[in-house]
Amino acid sequence: VDLGAAQPEVELPKVEVEAPSASVDWPQVAAEVGQVEVEAPQVSVEAPSIGADLPSVEAGLPEVAVEALAPAAPTFADDLTRIKGIGPKYAAQLSAAGITSFAALAAADPAKLRATINAPEWRQVDYDAWVAGANALTAAPRKVSAGDDLTRLEGIGPVYAAKLNAAGIHTFADLAAADEARLADIIAAPAWRKISYGDWIAQARLAAAGDEAGLAELQARLFSRKGDNLMLVSGVGEQTANALSAAGIATFADLASATPERLAEITRSAGVRAGNFDTWIAEAGLRAAGKRVSKPQRVRASKKASCPQDLSRVKGIGSVYEAKLYAAGIGSFWDLSQASDEQLARILEIKEFQNVDLGAMKADALRLAEETGTLERSWDGTPPDDFEPLEGIGEVYEGRLYNAGICTFRALANATVEQLAEICKAPEWRKPDYAGWIAQARQRVGLA
Repeated sequence: VDLGAAQPEVELPKVEVEAPSASVDWPQVAAEVGQVEVEAPQVSVEAPSIGADLPSVEAGLPEVAVEALAPAAPTFADDLTRIKGIGPKYAAQLSAAGITSFAALAAADPAKLRATINAPEWRQVDYDAWVAGANALTAAPRKVSAGDDLTRLEGIGPVYAAKLNAAGIHTFADLAAADEARLADIIAAPAWRKISYGDWIAQARLAAAGDEAGLAELQARLFSRKGDNLMLVSGVGEQTANALSAAGIATFADLASATPERLAEITRSAGVRAGNFDTWIAEAGLRAAGKRVSKPQRVRASKKASCPQDLSRVKGIGSVYEAKLYAAGIGSFWDLSQASDEQLARILEIKEFQNVDLGAMKADALRLAEETGTLERSWDGTPPDDFEPLEGIGEVYEGRLYNAGICTFRALANATVEQLAEICKAPEWRKPDYAGWIAQARQRVGLA
């Protein structure tokens, strides 16, 4: 340190003083800290006494600003299609908007969801129901399992996988080591449902050994053993076909050899709707013999509705097919279920090389018609009106009105307050002005 700047009047010998090095232990910075200002301690150096006071030397360290980098939070991608009303298309749109988990969807604003999805005005999308469904799934704690995905095995779905996990079977190796009697006790399936636990164990052994090729070959054999598509038989839907298959009736020949009494017992035990068993048996016999089955003439719907239904909910129907069906005047699940294969192939412009299962498509449409209580309901082709410009009607209420068959201003103008209250089922604390809706609709159609 050069002390020449503080020379006393007397001439002093030049003294070289080496300041001791200052060792500073820096504090650890937590990941969430923004900036940390560290003030270095002062270091005083005292010169040897030579009759004069030497100025103190301060070794000051500069202020150091440390900016911590927050670690990236782990992200989880949930299967949003588990929520009613969300299909693969909507799930992809939500994911693109950064909504990939139930928690993110539960915290989303329905108005933001509406802007994100940007569904057509006539489509019935209940975003409040999406948020409620996500909340329900978020309420359950996330289960982290170190085991294998048992649903990869043919014959095991989410319900059976959950039962196996609860019994301590989490991996393919666990399942491979189990015996059929133990599995039967765990699953406790009804007597009419025939389950081949031996097939589960055989698949598990291959999966546990990492023999993917062997597993794929075995599963192909098991799948082909399932038999014919019984949903091609008139009156047999997906749930009924599953019940028949579970009871050992997996082919047209099996169904043709069954008795009406046995079919009645199977459908009753499975809790599915019965049908004309004699007709099932007769048609199955024709199909088993490879004979052409003349489908009955399309049943004309007895109920006409102005509101189209969301056909994209049908398995195999995307936005392109949906638009083609609407353009052809098919706008309800019932309409779709009753169309002939030739008619659908023409409307959808299906090429010979395309593997489109029209029978499964129509069966799923019939299922949705049953679930929504819209059997024999047909769309009359009337374009729906947009209710959202009316004061007090948003996306949710519009969707409920559409579901009830009110999707034009004229239909709304002719509705009653009591009818609208029953349809919308609004909470008391947020009761809409139904009379105001009717008045606005009447004004739109010139009835005010």
